[in-house]
Amino acid sequence: MALFNKDKIAAIRGSNDNKPLIMLIDDEPDNLTVLVDLLGAQYRLMTSPNGRDAYAQIQAMDNREELSLIISDQRMPEMTGTELFAQIKDLIPDTVRIILTGYADVKAIIDAINDANIYKFMLKPYDPPQLLLTVKRALEYADMKRKIRRYTKTLETKVTERTLALQQKNAELEQKKDQLVMQEKMAAMGVLTGGLAHEFRNPLNFITNLSRMMCELVAEGRALLHQPLDEAGKIALDGVFEDLHANADVINTQSGHMNRIVDAMAAMIRPTSGQKRPTPLNEFAAEYVNFAYHHHKLVHGGLSVDLMFHLDERLGDIMINPQTLSHALLNLANNAIEAVSGETGKAGRVVLKTQQVADGVIIRLEDNGCGIKETDHTKVFEPFHTAKGVRSGHIGLGLSVAYDIVVKEHGGDLTLQSKAGEGTVVSIHLPA
Repeated sequence: MALFNKDKIAAIRGSNDNKPLIMLIDDEPDNLTVLVDLLGAQYRLMTSPNGRDAYAQIQAMDNREELSLIISDQRMPEMTGTELFAQIKDLIPDTVRIILTGYADVKAIIDAINDANIYKFMLKPYDPPQLLLTVKRALEYADMKRKIRRYTKTLETKVTERTLALQQKNAELEQKKDQLVMQEKMAAMGVLTGGLAHEFRNPLNFITNLSRMMCELVAEGRALLHQPLDEAGKIALDGVFEDLHANADVINTQSGHMNRIVDAMAAMIRPTSGQKRPTPLNEFAAEYVNFAYHHHKLVHGGLSVDLMFHLDERLGDIMINPQTLSHALLNLANNAIEAVSGETGKAGRVVLKTQQVADGVIIRLEDNGCGIKETDHTKVFEPFHTAKGVRSGHIGLGLSVAYDIVVKEHGGDLTLQSKAGEGTVVSIHLPA
């Protein structure tokens, strides 16, 4: 049983609640008495005659963290001091542990260091002033450990709170970016729609005129059929049928072109599937650059820009996602045409080039427009960076979106060369 009953322990512990609490463990009552006399005036004390009793007392404590220091004899019945400390090191990790022993037990010292995280190992008989100094230093160490743990816990809480706040902020930013990307996409749709007006007008004119001619040819053929056909009449009727067939072929070609335009528009507005498919690169690139060009011509009237094409005839179908790459091309072509349309005193020129290379294909857009300052070269692909100004309505996501489409989705490269006042070259390299 314990040297002091619970009431006496409570009295000792409660004598000054501001003092550090120390537990003393020894199976020799006289040794405990000496320690109590030595330390009782300065500290609150708990005592125990052996390791098992000490362990039970610690488990029964309401607030184990207030136990700052344990001083234990090493050799005791049932459980040694190092065995006790090994069991409680996780239960009360901040409590400092000191072993007192009258034996020069090397194994106990090694066990104390390796298994029980002992602060100090002291031999009996000990020097009282030295023990008091050791206790003082041990309590300072215990206080430091507690502060570190509190600071760590506080820091972890703050980090968790900050992380949650950042996650929420990132989610909000992602949502905002998605909204802005949609705005940019709708702006691209405006470019596409403007180009569609021109692209539809030409084939519709063909179809309208040819259908009128076909009506006239049908009337002419019907008149021939109502007459006795001599050789000249048969030749004339064959000519009518040939003209009807030729006109029907042209109408079929133009309606096919319109179907491709409708498909392109549908691809721009439907959610991206992320699927790549073989696509004729030259036709694909030229079509979307044309859309951008005719949009500007429609919106700005007399657009003085020469649009040129240098397309590598060796190029066939390549594996791309046309839904997204069309968006990138529209953005790049739109930027090039805007850059030259704002220049005065020189003829604007935009050139689309395609090239087969050993490791893939290159799509290059060149313009002789206003160019980009060298200090802005590293910023142009950053989200929300724009040199066009807020009043222009641009939100600065066009090149950023194009970069993501080319680099992240297609595994390619998007590079820019530009000099203020001289023009810009944007190159898309798509791997084979």
